[in-house]
Amino acid sequence: MNKNIVIIGGSSGIGLAASKLFLDNKDKVVNVSRTNSPIEEVVNINFDISKIKEIPELFVQIAEQIGDIDTLVYSAGFSMASPVEKVSTEDYHYLFDVNFFGAIESIKSSIEYLNPLAHIILVSSLGGVVPIFYDAYYSASKAALNMLVMAMQGELINKDISITSLLPGGTQTDFTFKRKIYPIKEMDEYAIDMQNAVNNLADIEQSGDSAKKVANDIFRISNMTKPPIIETVGAKNKLYLRTTKMVSPSMLNKICTSKYLKEKNKVDS
Repeated sequence: MNKNIVIIGGSSGIGLAASKLFLDNKDKVVNVSRTNSPIEEVVNINFDISKIKEIPELFVQIAEQIGDIDTLVYSAGFSMASPVEKVSTEDYHYLFDVNFFGAIESIKSSIEYLNPLAHIILVSSLGGVVPIFYDAYYSASKAALNMLVMAMQGELINKDISITSLLPGGTQTDFTFKRKIYPIKEMDEYAIDMQNAVNNLADIEQSGDSAKKVANDIFRISNMTKPPIIETVGAKNKLYLRTTKMVSPSMLNKICTSKYLKEKNKVDS
């Protein structure tokens, strides 16, 4: 049976790859983003998910377009590289609006339009469990998303709705190049470490999994009768996560220091 799929952030990257899989399955796909999906068959609704107060009306519009929803995928995201103390209040509020509060309001606003046995899949990050140096707000927002999912699972049981937090590791998308990077030359004593962290993170992402691999997990989970609450993408990432959970916080700090602060080629600032 064909399903109604809503993908928030479906115009590029993981969301776009997931759109293709659902369309191949003859499902109807709605993309909610500021730019249209390049796929002609996708129904586009142009919307800035950071406009939290307008999200309830967004789902009224979605329901008018396609009726009730079988799968809601939240794949919107924003990242910025900077020391915590240098980030403007406006920027970290925007990051949390896109990464966390937008997800919350989307869940709240979609509940009445979700079919029985519907799936909610939130694209989180391995960085919500293992911290990303000089991207602390991103890691914090994804950690919050994971805990939200774990707590909400108990609430949604009586509604026959499942919710899953999907944790990709580094993924080869344009997200790397859309990251907001604060001017490194203005970072004072943080400059060298931040420069290394930015380069190492970009390398991790661009040598990581394809967007299609992450999308495959989204599609698989959407068709499961008993989906996982938390799912990590790929055997390598699962092993890495299992290893980090076995060490102390101080040892984890050393692992992350080696991973992000080792010297790489310089970036333009």
